[in-house]
Amino acid sequence: MKFKEIEFENRNCTRIYRDYLKRVRNTVKVLNEQNQQEILLEINSHLFEGFSDNPNGRDEVEHLLDILEKLGQP
Repeated sequence: MKFKEIEFENRNCTRIYRDYLKRVRNTVKVLNEQNQQEILLEINSHLFEGFSDNPNGRDEVEHLLDILEKLGQP
């Protein structure tokens, strides 16, 4: 499966998202390529699912930050 970035309407969300993924990549770079990709895909999947579930129509940035807080530091 190929990694595909999540697209956001808000540019700040995109920056926050990319920064988080960059920190994840830096953290997992000691692993082999396959494990790195699996971890990135799994985290991206959690982010996508969490972001898709926005019943109150909350602000994108606020919602993304809540999801990242639940995932924790890379």
